Amino acid sequence: MAKCPICNSRKGKRKCVAANSYVCSVCCGQSRNAEKCGACSYYKDDRLNRDYNKTPYIALQRMADNLALEGSANVIESALCRFDLDHHENVSDKQAARLLELLLDKYFFGDPTLNFESKLEEEGFELIDQAIKEDLGWLSNQEVSEFLGTIYRSIKRRDLTDRDYMEFIQRHVGVRMAKGLRAIPDFPVDES
Repeated sequence: MAKCPICNSRKGKRKCVAANSYVCSVCCGQSRNAEKCGACSYYKDDRLNRDYNKTPYIALQRMADNLALEGSANVIESALCRFDLDHHENVSDKQAARLLELLLDKYFFGDPTLNFESKLEEEGFELIDQAIKEDLGWLSNQEVSEFLGTIYRSIKRRDLTDRDYMEFIQRHVGVRMAKGLRAIPDFPVDES
């Protein structure tokens, strides 16, 4: 058996359509992409196996003890509230979790293109992504991913059959109105 034409050190055992030759399993795994390997039996789309529960996050106690961290998370959650309000408070916790997964696909996994299941999903993604760009543009993708991971875990701790999380953030975080501005319903005002 001939050596792998990519590394030129191991034996090539896998027929590679991209290299038009036999390559070793290591080079096969390291050089795969959807464009050139989509029809190959060895190619598996990594997006199907993602565990969003293992993405980076900020510990809840650290978040609770730091107003700046909480404020950054509020940007994302208030954009979720805006999307929910725009859709007559019908966004479920499951839909919110899916939006966070799409945002993690962009910011943590670095996907160049995203697969939206509906126009509603695409609209929610764009609204939250715009808030991130406007209010958190100074953060790195890794830092944004940590906030997204934290919020994702908050959603998943609740029962995803209803709107427990969405109702909680509507009451306690409020709706994003514009860059740096959010409205909290029924916020107590001191009239003295």
